[in-house]
Amino acid sequence: MIEFVPENSKINNNSFFGLFKLNIQSMDYDRLDDLPAKEIVFVCDYNGSELIVEKSRKMYREKDTVTTVPFKDIHTVKAKNVIIISNRGAFEPPVFPEDTRVHVICVGPCNNYVAFEKIASKHNGIYNYVTSRNDLSCAVGSMIGAVFSTVYQDATLTFESSTLLFSQNDSICQSITIGDLYADEKKDILVKCHRVKNSDIHTVRYTFRANNVLIQSEIEMKRKRYIHEGVGRPNMDVITRWKEICVAKEIRTYNTEVTSDCFNFNGDIEMLRNNRDPALFRRVSQEYLLQRDNRSDDYVSKYYTPFRMWFSRELSKC
Repeated sequence: MIEFVPENSKINNNSFFGLFKLNIQSMDYDRLDDLPAKEIVFVCDYNGSELIVEKSRKMYREKDTVTTVPFKDIHTVKAKNVIIISNRGAFEPPVFPEDTRVHVICVGPCNNYVAFEKIASKHNGIYNYVTSRNDLSCAVGSMIGAVFSTVYQDATLTFESSTLLFSQNDSICQSITIGDLYADEKKDILVKCHRVKNSDIHTVRYTFRANNVLIQSEIEMKRKRYIHEGVGRPNMDVITRWKEICVAKEIRTYNTEVTSDCFNFNGDIEMLRNNRDPALFRRVSQEYLLQRDNRSDDYVSKYYTPFRMWFSRELSKC
């Protein structure tokens, strides 16, 4: 489920990149009824969104609780899962309980998309910006699919080595907060490794901890990786991830002239140049930085997961 991969099979530099590769288990469609009951509150603030929520009711189980509230009552919501559908302008950011997951669908055009993005980020949710109401059913289905396919919550990764230091975004770190993880998700967490002591073999010890929603218990996985000194073969997964992060950060600044030799970005860059919507630039950037499917348009995300896509398509048929 988790492994550490260095930039090269062997190292001879004082610093190098490494990836912690996470692969989350698949969803068992035949055991959906065994999942814990879900409580979802929809905050509907966009014309027509209530109809989509009503259509979705046929896809829930009897033990699930699904309600809708108007945006004016958002500050009263205490549910475990909240899905906001809105294109509202200025508003007072709502305060939710710490263990509430808030997913947000911002419908364009909207000049307040950054505020909506921050709400989802603060509460471990997915943020999606849709440019057309025609994509709304697909977006809502994807959000509901995320609620039902959550495998881990509050996941963290800690790591240590007696001969290496680790950094991320130019800051020394020994742990990373991952947050929630959905079935079939894949995460490549990039860190930079710095040699602080010479050794023929470097040992990286790392631990993954999370709350397993499926068995309702905390889990802990300990692993180690040995890295030998010398000249080794490059690992293209590490190099590709580094390039993706660089391009995603450029896109986030509304750089319409960005280019990339990453194959996955070709369709996205063309779409952004044709659309030129700053909110869409941020959405695509977030998709690659967080490695999470947050789209519902004609382009299939590199990070799509089968269960969320299935749920999304089924709701769109209704």
